[in-house]
Amino acid sequence: MQVCPCKRPGRRSLHYSRGTGKVLVVVNFSHLSGEWRIFTGNEIAAMFAEFIISKNPSNLGKCAMLSTVVSSKLLGKMAETRGFVHEATLTGFKHLGNLAWDLEHNGGGIRTLFAFEEAIGFMVGTTVLEKDGISALLLALCLLHSLRTGDSLQGYLDAVHAKYGHYRQHNSYFKCPPGLHSPDVFKFVRRQLENDGLRTKLGIKSVKDYAPSSMITMELERQLTITLRTSGTEPKIKYYAESSAMETDSALISLVDEVLAEVMKPEMFKLVKRFN
Repeated sequence: MQVCPCKRPGRRSLHYSRGTGKVLVVVNFSHLSGEWRIFTGNEIAAMFAEFIISKNPSNLGKCAMLSTVVSSKLLGKMAETRGFVHEATLTGFKHLGNLAWDLEHNGGGIRTLFAFEEAIGFMVGTTVLEKDGISALLLALCLLHSLRTGDSLQGYLDAVHAKYGHYRQHNSYFKCPPGLHSPDVFKFVRRQLENDGLRTKLGIKSVKDYAPSSMITMELERQLTITLRTSGTEPKIKYYAESSAMETDSALISLVDEVLAEVMKPEMFKLVKRFN
């Protein structure tokens, strides 16, 4: 059994062999040496959802999968194609858990099979109405065990994209300088988005304001969605962008930068953008 060196002592890892000479290492730290493919929370959720669908092929109309408004819209496309219920909540598993309970008890017995948010949080079933790493790990192991010899998770994800479409994401944040109150930035953004000329210039088709929360979603041309929200724990303004029509990641990033430069005026507020 091979062991991956851990750069952060005290963090545990699980080493699992299928008897094929391959070793799976499941770790709860993020900085690893060597060649690794790190899947995002949205990518993991896409694979989990497709695997769950494959195990529940009948009566999906009485089942639901849930996500948050800043998570990938791919789950909604899967629901449209496969016929299960999909709803998106505000960020936080308290909203996902409450909705799962409500769908089952007040929504005609609709059973939630899976819920997630992009920041790598997963709820498998409704035994635990909260994000649960143990059930997510077991689901990952079942998915891995189902792969044929020579197949990979990347291949599985590619097949999901081939079936439902490739939804590209670009998530990042601006760090606020000392003394800046992020609600002031959102007041400015709201004024900017009232400018019909600016909205036309940027191709903004609609805006959803989650006031009094500091969160705004813009729907733009080229099937682009950008959501801005404040961090609940740090002096940051986060943004989540996704498009199912952009051909490259670089094209998506470039367009998002252009839109945010006009809508937010980061330099005026001395906002420091995270390095991509």
